[in-house]
Amino acid sequence: TRPVIATHSNAKALCYVPRNLTDQQIVALCDKGGLIGLNACEEFIAQKQADRSARTLAKHARFMVDLVGVSHVAVGFDLGGYYNKAEGHDLYDPEQAQNFIDGLKAEGFSEEEIADIAWRNVYHFLQDNL
Repeated sequence: TRPVIATHSNAKALCYVPRNLTDQQIVALCDKGGLIGLNACEEFIAQKQADRSARTLAKHARFMVDLVGVSHVAVGFDLGGYYNKAEGHDLYDPEQAQNFIDGLKAEGFSEEEIADIAWRNVYHFLQDNL
C-alpha cells in the first residue's frame, strides 16, 4: 500500500547484472511513487573496468531521469568497506562523492536537480511515507 525504495539499484540497460533494474521495473516502481537509490558499487556501474566511474554512474541517473523523472532518483551509495577498491574507481569513499556531483553536472543536470538527487528526494520520500 506504500511506495518502496530500491535503495541500491542502477539501470540494467547500462550495466547488465542481475541486481540492476530493467526499464519495466524502473517504470513500475516509480508509477507507484517509488524511489531509486543509485548504487556506487563499481560492479553495478559498468561491465568494463575502464567505465566504472562516478561519471558513468551519473549516466545511470540521466537514463532513469529521462525514463521516469528526477523526483524518483536519489543517492543510495554504500561506500568503502562493502567491496574491494578497484583501480581507478573514483567513488569508493565519502571524500569522492563530489565526483558524482561533477558527473551530474557533466550530464546536464541543473543545480536544483542535483540537490533533488543528492538529498531532497530521499528527504521528501521519508517525510511523506514514514
